Amino acid sequence: MEQMLATKGNKLPQGRRHSLQGEKLQKMIGEKVEKAQEESSTAGIMAELIKIQEAQGKLQETQEKIQASQKKMESKLEKMIKDEMGKLGEEIKEEIQAVKTEMNTMQKEINDIKKENVAQKKTVEKTNKRVDKLEELTQKINKMQERTDRNETEYQIRIRNIEENEQDNLRNTVIEITAKILDVSTQEMDKNIDRVYRVQTMYAKKKGTARDIVAHLARKHLRDQIIKNNTREPTTYKGKKVIILKEISISDLSKRKQYYFLTDELKKLHIKFRWERTEGIMATYNEEKQWITSVEKAKIFYQKIKEDQEDKKKKAGRQPPREEEREADREDMEITNTLDPTKRNKGEKRARETSPEDYGKQGMKDIVTKDLSDIKLDDGV
Repeated sequence: MEQMLATKGNKLPQGRRHSLQGEKLQKMIGEKVEKAQEESSTAGIMAELIKIQEAQGKLQETQEKIQASQKKMESKLEKMIKDEMGKLGEEIKEEIQAVKTEMNTMQKEINDIKKENVAQKKTVEKTNKRVDKLEELTQKINKMQERTDRNETEYQIRIRNIEENEQDNLRNTVIEITAKILDVSTQEMDKNIDRVYRVQTMYAKKKGTARDIVAHLARKHLRDQIIKNNTREPTTYKGKKVIILKEISISDLSKRKQYYFLTDELKKLHIKFRWERTEGIMATYNEEKQWITSVEKAKIFYQKIKEDQEDKKKKAGRQPPREEEREADREDMEITNTLDPTKRNKGEKRARETSPEDYGKQGMKDIVTKDLSDIKLDDGV
């Protein structure tokens, strides 16, 4: 504004003019100073930029060196890896080849084993067929042997209650007894007796009684006649009652042992029964005849008897009594033949075996057991 006034011809005081000049001069100086400062600051910045550029250049060179070094290392590492992979590949190839070779060997062995198994299977099949045939043949032989033994025992009698005496002639004793029973001469009876010997039984050994005598007769009907006559009218020898029984084969005895659990119960309950010729028993129970021809049927029948007895005890309101222990002395032979004929009712059919109670508390019950598993033959004539 003051300049504008000066230009218009207005005259300012001299002091004021000097003041304006001073201000201009200071402004010019300030501008120059600022310009100098700006120039000095730009130069410093340029110097710093140059330093930074130099540092960047060095850094780039270093990076290039590092990259070059990395490439070299990568190249070396790649080469080493290739070499190692090549070696490892060779080893793997060798191991794979070895495994293949071993697998081929094992496969060959497996094939050989399969062939051997097939051959063995055929051999086993042949062997099984032979075994089956052998078992079949053995069964036939056993049956034939059973028939033979059974047929042989049909000509034999067992004589019991004859005291042993070394001075007595066993054959003559048997001839005397049987001749008396058949009411024939001793000379005639001598012709019909083949062999005579004593047999050892577990019962005789345990009780210290006289051993039984087994006599082989020439004809079957003589055995039946002797047993029949002695049952009808028992004979005595040296004041003792002579007991004569049918002889039973070992095979039949073995079969009968399987039924002892049932026969013991039948004897205990006074139920009459008889042994069948080949196997099993026939019993009369509740006024009906029961044929038990197998062990399974025997178990079923035994269970039925037990259940019936329990029902009877429940109906009677009694608790089942405790079963007393008893000695397992069983008779393996026909014992009915020793019954006292005076105690048998006329017309009563005779079973081949009855309960031991029919013979009293003692007597036959103490001597009916025999065990042919320990037979010893001696005193043979």
